[in-house]
Amino acid sequence: MNPPPNAPTAESVADRARQHIVENNAVHEVKFDKSYIGEWKRYQKWAQAQQQLNLIPPSEKVLTRENVDLYFSSEVVKRKIQPTGARRIVSALQKAANEIEYNDGVQSFRIEDGPPVKRSLMQHERAWMEMRSKTVVDPHANLPTDVLTPEDSLKCLSVIKASQNWRDLSLSWTMCEISLTQ
Repeated sequence: MNPPPNAPTAESVADRARQHIVENNAVHEVKFDKSYIGEWKRYQKWAQAQQQLNLIPPSEKVLTRENVDLYFSSEVVKRKIQPTGARRIVSALQKAANEIEYNDGVQSFRIEDGPPVKRSLMQHERAWMEMRSKTVVDPHANLPTDVLTPEDSLKCLSVIKASQNWRDLSLSWTMCEISLTQ
């Protein structure tokens, strides 16, 4: 049985899908800004160095699952950038994948699909938080607690008693005095 003359073929469906991808990318275009370009160049430079050292095989595309996983697990985790900056690396390389290496609509590549990428991002965030927690300084550390002499305390209390708002202030004063004695 022959299909009707206007029935879609596998080729026409694939062509329509490619056309839809191109139209969708044009409508929802993400800007390829300087930071994305910089990250793409950094990745290319890294991949080229790895190929020269025979750590990754030379191939037509540098954005492969193995290369991206290795890049994130060996390079991105070490960077001294905020976790949002590490997430931006994912976005930059995804944009490069969509616009440069996998722009034909036939193949697609998702940077974040690799478990090593997800693990590396979590590891990077954990290391960042640990580093930040070590640099946080308590502004009240090493402050003297007895800043008023007994004479000054009596003067303050007499001023408080003479004011109209002595009831509110006396509660705060009492709480502070109690915390100093414990």
